[in-house]
Formats: sequence, structure tokens, C-alpha cells
Amino acid sequence: WDDYRKLLPLPPFTTHPLCLPAAMLPGLQDEAVVGEAERRRALLDREYPLLQDHTLHPATATYERAGAPLSLIPPPLSWAYARVVSRWFAMADGATLALVPFLDMAQHAARPCANFTTSDGGGFRLVALRSLAEGEPITICYGEDYASRRLFSQYGFHEAEGSAQDARLLLETVEAAAAAGIEAATTPLVKPDDALLQALAPAFASAKVDVAYASAPRLGAIYDVLTADAAPAPSALSAAVRWRLAQAPTALADDEVELHQAHLAYASGEERDPRHLSVLEYRVGWKRQLALCAFVLDRCLTANGHNRPSMVGDI
Repeated sequence: WDDYRKLLPLPPFTTHPLCLPAAMLPGLQDEAVVGEAERRRALLDREYPLLQDHTLHPATATYERAGAPLSLIPPPLSWAYARVVSRWFAMADGATLALVPFLDMAQHAARPCANFTTSDGGGFRLVALRSLAEGEPITICYGEDYASRRLFSQYGFHEAEGSAQDARLLLETVEAAAAAGIEAATTPLVKPDDALLQALAPAFASAKVDVAYASAPRLGAIYDVLTADAAPAPSALSAAVRWRLAQAPTALADDEVELHQAHLAYASGEERDPRHLSVLEYRVGWKRQLALCAFVLDRCLTANGHNRPSMVGDI
């Protein structure tokens, strides 16, 4: 097992929230993810204080001996915990969890190139779903119920195109805006009308042309929210996403520039900490979902003869 862990990401290269430096966590700009990571850290520290000592595991002791700033190195228990929760698989009985070396290195994809099955005997079988080129990464689907927040909280990564399950993010944004006293977001849930449904198609078509990050998963999330039997009114959803974007410490446009520069620095070798890049990708991702929603709703509300909310100005 110790030989195997040497194949896994080292502590300062682990992007799971539990392994992010404390100074880096706020950069996610998502209180739910930050709060959960801080509560988990406090729990591990309280229950197992001795296992916060970097010298207790060779994976972390190396950095202390080298004089690295330990504020950038996760404690051994946090690193080990992140390794386990991001790599376990459910067995066929649905109740037993297993670590499966090498299978756990397969990355997640909503449209994977491989699939795995389990047997009652405890085995796992990995099967290609199509012809694979030599050197092509093997991807599997971790599950169809993973929203972006859950993917990052459990695995430490964010899908570049977002997730259709981010409909939850949009609904939670409406709830948060209403709780914060944003009156425009407190409209009762409604059944979508024909006018809205007719306006969605041209609004989506416009988004695909005018918005670079208008992916199918992000548009799917918006569609699922707006066409639910009990959906937030378009005006309420628009007010909520604009409010949430205005609450963020940085604007999406500035984050996009910073992310582009970080990608260039990482590709050139100037930036060697993938955690910084991961934080930026997550922050840009959830903002893109909200901004795309605002764009689509602008088109829908305009088509229906309504003025778009102007409480926070343009995105």
C-alpha cells in the first residue's frame, strides 16, 4: 500500500478542499464548500490531534525536513482522508466500500470511454465502451447525480462544461436571495407557461452563439429549473443569480483573465501548485452557470415583454 500511495498525488498537489491551504479556501467564493471543509478539518483536528503532526507520515514528513512552509502542506490525516473519500467504490451489495488500485485513477466524465461493474465475489471489471487510442486517458462516470459542488467537495475538481445537476445551484441561489431579503426573488413557485417555453428555444440558440461557455450541461441545468412543475418565476431566478454574482468579491470577467493567466503560467512551469488553478476553475465554473442563466433569462423576459432586473447592473 505504501508503494501504491507513491503513485498518487503528493500532499501539496492534492486539490481536495480538505488539502487546500487555509489562505486559499476563500478563493472558491462558495460558502457551502468552504464551510464544509473547515468543519471537517476541525473535526479531524479535535478527534485525532496527534495525526496533525507532519512527521507522522513519510508523505508529509519529507516537506518538513526540506524546510517547506507547512501552511502549504496538509496534515497527514487530512491528506489520507482526502485520498480515501475521493477514491472509494461501492461494492455490489451497495453497503461495502472498497479501494480499488488503478481503477481509482480513472477520471470522471459525463460521457466516459469506459465503464466498470462489480460482482458478488468482490471483483471489479473495467470495460471499454469504444475503441481507445494508445495513451488515451481512461474515463468512467462516477455517477449521474454529481453537481459541480459535490464533485469539487468530494474529488477536488470541476468539469469544464459544468453539470446538468447544477439546477440545484440555481434553486439554492433563489433560496439564498430570498433569505437575504431580495424581494424580487421571493415570488412563489409557478408552473411554466407556454410563452416561457416558446421563448426558451431562441434564448438558448442565442446563448450558443453569443456566450463562449454556453455548454449543453449548463443549458440543461437552466432548462430543468425553468420547466419543473413548480419552478421559480423567471424574474425571481434572474434577480437571484444577479444578486449572487454581485455578492462575489470578484467579477467573472476578472476571474476569466486570472484563470487564463494561471493556465499559461502552469503550462510554462512558472506555476507549480495545481491547487491554485483548481480553485480558479471552480470559481469561474459556478459563476459561468449563473451568468449564463442571467443571459438566457434576459432573452426570455425581453421576448415576453418584461424588463430584465437591473438591481445590480450588467454582468
